[in-house]
Amino acid sequence: MDFGFSHVTAIVKLYRYNESIVLKEALFRSGMTAKTLAAFIMTDKELCSRVIAADESRPEMIAELQAEGLPVDAAKKGKGSVDIGLDLMHSFDLLVTEDSENMLTELSKYAYATDKNGRSLGVPDKAKDVDNSIDAARYGFRYFLSLAANNLNFGLKRVA
Repeated sequence: MDFGFSHVTAIVKLYRYNESIVLKEALFRSGMTAKTLAAFIMTDKELCSRVIAADESRPEMIAELQAEGLPVDAAKKGKGSVDIGLDLMHSFDLLVTEDSENMLTELSKYAYATDKNGRSLGVPDKAKDVDNSIDAARYGFRYFLSLAANNLNFGLKRVA
């Protein structure tokens, strides 16, 4: 989950399908308070039964959702986490459900920032604001695959 208010709050579900990872947009909406977000999550049985890896930069939102009994945990970011997370995502065959329209739009417009000569700076272009669902998916990848590396059950539901 990537938090936003004036920007979009995005939740992306991750599933294993054979050797691929399926990404499914579950939420893509601005103006979400902790209360409205908790109410939304509570309507989705699947979200309530799996850990939701959330952007650690909003600990107050995570605490409020946890206080509602929701399985939300902070996804650690840290230095270089964007590149590490994107590289990790690119190491899998990714499938995006066709009903994940906002995510498909973001993926088609995603770009790296460039300098005045047009050379890539190697970081996402935040000015375009097309990384909400991508960030949500990235948090999930890093969180769940770090658990898998430690031989823990990492909560990706097999769909095939």
